[in-house]
Amino acid sequence: MIIVSRVSSFVLTAFKGAVASIGNLVAEGDKNIIKKVFNEYNALFFLISGIICICLLFLTKPFIILWIGTKYLLSDVTFLIILINVYFGIIRIAVGFFLDGYVLYKDTWAPIAEASTNLVISLFGGYFWGITGVLLGTTISLLIFVILWKPYFLFKEGFSESVKQYWMIVTKYVVLLLITLICIYLLIYWNVFLDYANFFNFAINGTILLGTTSIIYWALMYAFDQGTKDISRRVVYLIKSRYGY
Repeated sequence: MIIVSRVSSFVLTAFKGAVASIGNLVAEGDKNIIKKVFNEYNALFFLISGIICICLLFLTKPFIILWIGTKYLLSDVTFLIILINVYFGIIRIAVGFFLDGYVLYKDTWAPIAEASTNLVISLFGGYFWGITGVLLGTTISLLIFVILWKPYFLFKEGFSESVKQYWMIVTKYVVLLLITLICIYLLIYWNVFLDYANFFNFAINGTILLGTTSIIYWALMYAFDQGTKDISRRVVYLIKSRYGY
């Protein structure tokens, strides 16, 4: 579970180098290009987070059972909260990068309020519901101060426009993720995947799940979202430039 909870940190580290280029972009001051690039990064991290969380949802339990047995499984509610925290931890990255790019650090109260909220809810939640309550403190504090406040702060102080469009896009991403999740459930119901009798079958299932989830979610986002189209074209262009196609 420690590995699962650290996934968002791995993703953040992998893309951390982008902050400098975003800072340069902001310094140039072309608002249309800045918003276009933000939408690309936002689409990218929602895509990554959706794929990762769906794969973790279906693969973590079989892996633990194969590795150390059923007695070490967490409850479904606890595991779901962990996945929500992973999801929040990844989808926040684009907003965080652009806050850094704009050097918007004047909401110094936010980290303090986030930590305080997390501590209070975790203490009370841990007393009544154990580890589930502790994790819930992280979920609620992230939701309030990172998922809700940070985009508002960026759009108000950085982009100087309403955050409404951002939330419309986010809602679309979540709906498309739920559609993808339903598709994967149907594939499992139709016995497309092997049983998890051994690690070989687990590896095969993991590969199929990763590929299928990636294709479905990306295709849906590409069909209905301009940011996904732009980032996809950018990736194709970079690949062609790198390999001389």
